[in-house]
Amino acid sequence: VHHNKTVRFQVAWALGEIRDRRAIPGLIAMLNDEADDVQQIACESLEKFDDDDARSAIDAWRRRKE
Repeated sequence: VHHNKTVRFQVAWALGEIRDRRAIPGLIAMLNDEADDVQQIACESLEKFDDDDARSAIDAWRRRKE
């Protein structure tokens, strides 16, 4: 995990733009980032995938945020 929040944010965004399914586990892990904006962009990136694991992780993340 990179120490710079901006780098982590940009990585999460870029992975969503690339839409390579190999990024899904890393994006799911980023839902637990210490920075809320990194979590949010990871969620938005995961939403671009048609994937059950991604959907489950997003649902769990949203429940934690309520």
